[in-house]
Amino acid sequence: MVDSIKTVCMLIYNYYPLPTGGAERQCRLQAKELVRSGCRCFVVTAKVGNDLPGREIDQGCEIIRVPIVQPVIDRLISIKNTFSKEKNCSQESMSQVKTGIDVKAGAQVGILAIVVQWMNTLCFIVTSGWFIYRNRSEIDVIHTHVASWNAGFAGWIGNMLNIPVVCKAAYLPPFDQLLTTVPFSSFWSKWRKKTNYIALVPEMAQALYDEGVDEANVTILPNGVLIPSERAPVEDNRTVLYVGNFSQGSGHKGFDTLLKSWAIVSKNVADAHLVLAGGGDLGKWKSLAENLQCINTVSFLGHVADLGRVYMDAGIFILPSRGEGMSNALLEAHSYGIPAVVSDIPGNREIVQDGETGYIVPVDAHDEYASAVIALLRDPSLRYNFGINARERTINKYSIERVVEEVRKTYLTLC
Repeated sequence: MVDSIKTVCMLIYNYYPLPTGGAERQCRLQAKELVRSGCRCFVVTAKVGNDLPGREIDQGCEIIRVPIVQPVIDRLISIKNTFSKEKNCSQESMSQVKTGIDVKAGAQVGILAIVVQWMNTLCFIVTSGWFIYRNRSEIDVIHTHVASWNAGFAGWIGNMLNIPVVCKAAYLPPFDQLLTTVPFSSFWSKWRKKTNYIALVPEMAQALYDEGVDEANVTILPNGVLIPSERAPVEDNRTVLYVGNFSQGSGHKGFDTLLKSWAIVSKNVADAHLVLAGGGDLGKWKSLAENLQCINTVSFLGHVADLGRVYMDAGIFILPSRGEGMSNALLEAHSYGIPAVVSDIPGNREIVQDGETGYIVPVDAHDEYASAVIALLRDPSLRYNFGINARERTINKYSIERVVEEVRKTYLTLC
């Protein structure tokens, strides 16, 4: 065992400044805190666009974007479009041609997408592996995020180069089904069960044990959050806030339950207002809000780069997810002192104390979501007390400084 960790290599496919999910945001937060605490930190990620630099310094963290085929394909498509000429044809003939092309092109595009994704993944494996190999004498730990094929790849190359590896599992259940877009998927599937894991909650740790991961290789640690200097004045704010990635779908995030519960709230509280912040296709959910006759009380902000102002204007945070690892947005809301109404799933139960920092209600129980939100909207002192409790608990348990210190201790046990 060594007495210090000098260099950490974070391995993650998608990364800043692209719109990303919770795993990528947590990676960036931990990487910057590692640098602040004295470590050198590489983040090895895919160079998915021609406009992204191969190397970049992000608040002391060294971002290494390794080549994949996507930028080449994007460039070829751009050249093709530049030299393509549209043909003039009658409305009738255009309709006939369009019908025929759509079916054929749809199949071609589907196959092409699979091939491109397969090639992108293979390129990332080769180029990131080459970077790790060339820098093997400097890297003390490889830290990857999400227990997918990348965990297997990291586990394998770490074993080959005698570098300790840890994967922070991000979801529950932790292991996804590896698709045909992943080359050598069965090989990575085997190796990902042999690496070390950080599980966010005890239920996630148990799921890893059930999949065959050795209990000695699992450490339970939560996500961390940067604590803001200000507390949101929730006693004066009456906006209900949701923050999440709309591209993840309702099966995961429960957007349908959110809007059904909100329709009840808006009918019972005259000045109720819901703000939805997050990237992805919002069309389906705008249509649902219209059908539920609550669209006039809902603001769809789309992707918001800096959520600080949004949190400062909120009085209640709502998270009706059907599945989460541990929500960064929920941690952020609590860090601002915002009480929350959340679904009864492991990641939410870890953060929210029912009746003290917010309310926990059964999954899909939109009537109970509505009742909890209405109770908080009608009682400013309750919002204030819950919010104070939430912020204090978050500072004591989930501050990024505390979490990364525990992560560093986990690294040391591996070296």
